[in-house]
Amino acid sequence: MTGVGQQAEAIFGTLNGSPSVTLYAWSGNAEVDISVTDLDFGTPLSQAGKLAADIAMARDVLTRLHRA
Repeated sequence: MTGVGQQAEAIFGTLNGSPSVTLYAWSGNAEVDISVTDLDFGTPLSQAGKLAADIAMARDVLTRLHRA
């Protein structure tokens, strides 16, 4: 995946019958693991929607890291 740190990997699967996506992103010496899960209310997100949410959160976290 590009645009999320120096290296990123998305793992697609199912969790309790619902699509799941876990994103692992590395930047410098920082590792970010993010997983979006469905709540008990509202419309569940698709895997594409969960991946987009994971990427947005990873970018937010990585841009706030202190760079030495």
